[in-house]
Amino acid sequence: MMVFKSEYFDSILPLQIIIASLVFIFASYPVGSLLNACDKQKINSANMAAVLAASIIMNLILIPKLQAVGASITVLGTSILLFILGLIWVPKIINCRYGAILKVAFKSLAAAALMSFVLFYYQHILNIFILIPLGGFIYFAFLYIIKGYTNADVISIKNSLVRKNIQ
Repeated sequence: MMVFKSEYFDSILPLQIIIASLVFIFASYPVGSLLNACDKQKINSANMAAVLAASIIMNLILIPKLQAVGASITVLGTSILLFILGLIWVPKIINCRYGAILKVAFKSLAAAALMSFVLFYYQHILNIFILIPLGGFIYFAFLYIIKGYTNADVISIKNSLVRKNIQ
């Protein structure tokens, strides 16, 4: 079953590029929050101003040549730029354990790779409304198996979601 008609085919590549930028957009958020929390708002604002300037320049160059694909490339490029500019300051503020970060990232990527493989294999066999929950289940189940998160993490999340009676 096709969800979209053939008129939407030209939007596939721009959407794929923008989806790739989500990784950097989400990763930039805690970096920016760290800068703000550590009284480095000026640095964070300067980073954003640099990204804004890069976005304007890239859009002026890429949109006339590549239309929506050019705009999508700008989103990806500026998302990466904001993340890199923020990361330059992180080691100056806190002591990072890059090995631990890479270990978590590897586990997440391994779970995502397995999920992607299964979804790719079944994409023409199963309905999208079955694939989406299946993908989520595979991702979190495999992540649990490879100890990407623990029972303590699940309990912590549950406790933060459960409303406590305050008397």
